[in-house]
Amino acid sequence: MSSSVTNGLMTAEEARAWRDADGKYFSHGGEADPPVPPWLLVRGDRSTVWDVDGNEYLDAHAGAWLSQIGHGRTEMAEVAAAQMSTLEHFTTHAEFSSIPAVALAQRLVELSGIPDGKVRYACSGSEADDDALQIARNYQLLRGMPDKNVVLTLAGCYHGHTYGGLELSGRLPSYMSGATVSLTFPDVLSPERFGPDGITEYCVAELERTIERIGAHRIAALFGEPIFGPAGMVGPPKDYWPRMCEVLQRHDILWVADEVVTGLGRTGRWFGSHHYGVTPDVMVLAKGLASGYAPIAAIVISGRVAKTIHGTHAGGSYAGHTTSCALALRNIEIIERENLCDNAAARGDQFQEELAELLALPCVRAVTGVGLMIGVHLQRAGTPGALRPGPAAPSLDTLIRQRTGVILMGGYEHLLITPPLIFTPAEVTRTVGALHGVLADLSA
Repeated sequence: MSSSVTNGLMTAEEARAWRDADGKYFSHGGEADPPVPPWLLVRGDRSTVWDVDGNEYLDAHAGAWLSQIGHGRTEMAEVAAAQMSTLEHFTTHAEFSSIPAVALAQRLVELSGIPDGKVRYACSGSEADDDALQIARNYQLLRGMPDKNVVLTLAGCYHGHTYGGLELSGRLPSYMSGATVSLTFPDVLSPERFGPDGITEYCVAELERTIERIGAHRIAALFGEPIFGPAGMVGPPKDYWPRMCEVLQRHDILWVADEVVTGLGRTGRWFGSHHYGVTPDVMVLAKGLASGYAPIAAIVISGRVAKTIHGTHAGGSYAGHTTSCALALRNIEIIERENLCDNAAARGDQFQEELAELLALPCVRAVTGVGLMIGVHLQRAGTPGALRPGPAAPSLDTLIRQRTGVILMGGYEHLLITPPLIFTPAEVTRTVGALHGVLADLSA
């Protein structure tokens, strides 16, 4: 088989051969059990992708929440080719550096607003979250506080698939768990759980009690997404992060903002934390940093933390990859040039308005989100209106894709809509129509 097929124009026999090869040689993370036939994509243009059979799909998933500027940008290919033909990459360890790595670091510090910030690089959000965990603990150790290593997290959130990420996400078996403590998730969909004083008061009081119980001298940091992504695209109350950060600062505890999903314009602002008027001590970026045109992640570190950990933590061979940094710089330039933060905000408002019609369906519980991070929450299993898929039913996102040609993510608990920031009004309407049609049919 030729590996140069890129236009989706191949015979049925060739397509079948590629699917067979996928099943034989490629081990996918998150594969269904029993497995489903592989779905091979070969081409993308803006918000549209094509599979090996030439079928066209609307990408409301942004290739795993990362394609801010859309697919198939010739401009990005030209940037990569120019950089690769000049210097593809050289290590950024020790004194080695490159102009794209320095220029990108400067741009991220400027955009983030983190005082006297410095940047370290990684290759994925999971790796960067793991690095941020090490940075938080090393910072306290190097200040002469070796016991200040407990990390607070929010129950139900996700911080990657490395050992450190699984520790932060509460997904390690108890006998493998590190020094992490989960706090209550500020679930705006279940306000009755938090009593008469409301969500923020409950969560702040819990944080204070937790610090008193463990001791501030033992707590290094709190990890948290400014707006919660995999948990359903849920934004906490407006006073949540300001109040939580005030407590953290008073007790000399870092806030590490996981902006892997929320960063680079997805929420309608450059970063999710900007919606709350707070500045983290450490900010983790990935996904939309280069819009998928190359793997890259970054950790933006406040000056006081950076000064303390200076010279520690070796990084990786591909950290600050020269071509990836050049692509990330151009990605940021395109987001600025095309006003994609503003478009994300406007299309997000349109989604919220049009998706409100789904609330009339008995299976739909709520619609949440900020910008182009949107969750459609369905009735929980066993409650009135809940969908009841049969044992052989495909996942809900697969069913929507097969019936309507719209790609998104999620199952029978919630659906997540995270299109490229270039989405048009017509594409919003098409996506909403696809969801309404399938959910109405399943509810009948």
